Amino acid sequence: MDRLSCLYFVFGCLLTGVRMNVLSIYGFIPGNNEIYSALNHVPAACMALDDVNNSSLLANYTLQLSVSAPECDMSDGVLDLIEEMITRKPAPEQLPVMFLDGGCNTVTESLAALTGQLYNATMVSFGSSSPSLSDKDRFPRFFRTIPSEIQVNSLRLAIMRMFNWTRVATLHNTESGFSMSSDDFSASYNLLYPNSSTDGSHDVLLSRSFTHNSSISLQQIKDNDIRIIFAWMYEEEAVTTFCEAIHLGLTTKNHVWVIPGWYAQGWWKNAEKDTYGRCSRKQLEEALDCTLAVDVHSYSHEHNMPTLSGHDANTFASAYCNYQAVFKDMVAKNSTIFPFSCSNLKPSQASNRCPINVHTYVPFTYDAVWSMALALKRANDNLTNNSSSSLCRFSYSNANATDAISDAMKLTNFRGISGNLVFDSTGSRIGLNALYQIRRVEPQGLCLKLITVHDPIKENYTFQNSSLIAWKGGHVPRDRISVKPVYLSTWLVKALHSLTTLSIALVLAILLFNIAAVRKPLIADSAPHINTIVLVGCLLLLTTCYLLGVDSNNPPLASPGSKQRYAAICMLRMWFLTIGFTLTFGSLFGKTWQAHRVYVDSNLRYKSFKLWNFLIILSFLLLIDIIYLTIWTVVWPLQQSTATQHVPGVNSNVEDVMEQYEYCSCDKYDYLIGSLYLFKGVVVLFGLFLAYETRNVIYKYLNDSKYVSIATYVVVVAVGICAPMSLVLAQNWFLHIAYVVSVMLINVACISCLLILFIPKVVFMARGKDTLLAPGADKEEERIATANELQMGSVDPKLQDRAAQKLKGNDGANAHASISSETDSGVNMNNVDEMAASSTEKVVVHFNE
Repeated sequence: MDRLSCLYFVFGCLLTGVRMNVLSIYGFIPGNNEIYSALNHVPAACMALDDVNNSSLLANYTLQLSVSAPECDMSDGVLDLIEEMITRKPAPEQLPVMFLDGGCNTVTESLAALTGQLYNATMVSFGSSSPSLSDKDRFPRFFRTIPSEIQVNSLRLAIMRMFNWTRVATLHNTESGFSMSSDDFSASYNLLYPNSSTDGSHDVLLSRSFTHNSSISLQQIKDNDIRIIFAWMYEEEAVTTFCEAIHLGLTTKNHVWVIPGWYAQGWWKNAEKDTYGRCSRKQLEEALDCTLAVDVHSYSHEHNMPTLSGHDANTFASAYCNYQAVFKDMVAKNSTIFPFSCSNLKPSQASNRCPINVHTYVPFTYDAVWSMALALKRANDNLTNNSSSSLCRFSYSNANATDAISDAMKLTNFRGISGNLVFDSTGSRIGLNALYQIRRVEPQGLCLKLITVHDPIKENYTFQNSSLIAWKGGHVPRDRISVKPVYLSTWLVKALHSLTTLSIALVLAILLFNIAAVRKPLIADSAPHINTIVLVGCLLLLTTCYLLGVDSNNPPLASPGSKQRYAAICMLRMWFLTIGFTLTFGSLFGKTWQAHRVYVDSNLRYKSFKLWNFLIILSFLLLIDIIYLTIWTVVWPLQQSTATQHVPGVNSNVEDVMEQYEYCSCDKYDYLIGSLYLFKGVVVLFGLFLAYETRNVIYKYLNDSKYVSIATYVVVVAVGICAPMSLVLAQNWFLHIAYVVSVMLINVACISCLLILFIPKVVFMARGKDTLLAPGADKEEERIATANELQMGSVDPKLQDRAAQKLKGNDGANAHASISSETDSGVNMNNVDEMAASSTEKVVVHFNE
């Protein structure tokens, strides 16, 4: 201010009779909180007061500071305020123009509300970081030189981003400060990861809280397999929480805890007492090793940079120790020293230096007093321009004075011991964060090591020196078990595809043979059209083997839209397998059914086989399959699904992994596949029964009925053994074995069935025969022959009288001949039925000897 204004100001104060050289500040510094203890922070406040008074900052004033030491209890803090302001009732010239507060959040909230709304006074706190204090409606004149707890969330998120952790849990005490900080962290997390969910396969944020006992919340964290845990709680609760976490296995090399960094030194040392003997100090120290801790940074990271006070980090520590030593001696001699006036504290001139922990908040206290002094200077400069108001006329009813101080605090901007001090719109300091790690250092034991200082504005969600962090397992833990997709072996797929290709080539060769020899009597009498359907069914089944070898490891399924393509392949597998089985086994079933009709009614032995009878059976089976599969495809289409299996590491240096398998599934899958298997099983068992009944039936229009029965046995045995085995193996994570069993089942069943049906035909034809001889009873022989081969009156050397008569009718009607003669050898022929209407028609002749 100019000379004229200064003279006017001095003259005005003299006329009012007010002492112009004293501005009082009253402080509330907790006496029972180790971190914010009056023993540590009163010396820092008094030192700052002396430095301000010894400077030219407030040339016309002398600051005076009186401090009380209430318990960290809301009621105790309010009682101290009442006693100071009402009981002792300071004189007008001794009214506190500002209030200094410590670091007990509950006390600060009460005092900030009362002083701000009742007295219109400005309060500055050096240690209360509760987010609720940022509410300007409740605390309009509150400021703090410590950043809000919410600011540290930027470092928590930076840790997540640095190590690619997206599956985390928050665990907090229900106290408002902890809850608000945790809620802010959750909100920021959801902004960074908007697609987060609560299942185990995606980004997950699991938020849990507790009032006294955290065991239930910890159990929920374990049940969800969350490995990265951010905690907000007091030291006593941290001891019991870590003890419970030890018993639940949440402190292994795979887990990371991030706790507040403002805990008192050695807070874990009373483990036995705090946990009632459940955990020892040694157990707790082992669990805490490599734990991360986050906090605001209380020292300027530029240690040699001069500050407004003239101190740097080194000279500050030396001067502070002198104040602290004297104050501790005074408290030791007089325990009732509070309320204490800083005018009574004269520092020692000794040059000794005591260590100050890097995580303590002493610099915040020192800078708080300096910020108050700067605000008073700025307010004084502004008020001197108004003749009716000045600091020497200060009273709580003087809105100009109280508003000037509050407005001046908002403009604070200077370099202090704790770094550059600037307030945001809520009155909270914009500061730095610090990342620490609890390390075991022999022989001292656990200690707190500073890893890095984090600037939330410049570095955003990153930080430096991450390589300095040590991990229990020797590597950065993952936020979940590493998921290792398990695919079919490429060489195995190629090998089985080659086998399937050979099988298909064989089926095609047999199909060509069946078509080429369709007019041969031997082939014609084996229902060649049905054999063709069997071959087509085998081709469909073998094609399924190619589809079984397709997974997401194949290039077409590793691109966008792969899930839809995989789902289509799933349904194709089901269609091909079901229709192929029905065509193959249904054809065998139809043949066996016709043979069984002959077995039941011998009169049908001489009637030709009607193809439409077979088609009715096959069409009925196919119709059921098509309707069933269509409903399945439309209502419950198969989709790509995954399942995981935990595979523990073989030793401490090998991470546990979660093997992930993919498979086809849908809603009601178990019921759908079970119903299909049940239906097919009934048909197979019925076919097996018919095959057993007709094992000795000889029917000339199905000359391979015996081989059909054998083929049916083979199919039933292969399906009955391998199909359940492949299901069991697939459900028990034996992916490759299940694939091999399934493919081999299809190949063996198809090829063995076809070989049994066609090898006898090939052998007979290779011998130049176009007939099949079927064994009959001991004294009866049935021979399939053409009519041209039967000659009337032919003589067999073994039979003296053997005749055959060929009867022809103009209308093609059947002819019956009965030949009866007695010979010396006693041969008798009778009941010879001729079923042919032309010279190429076949007949069946029974010879009875």
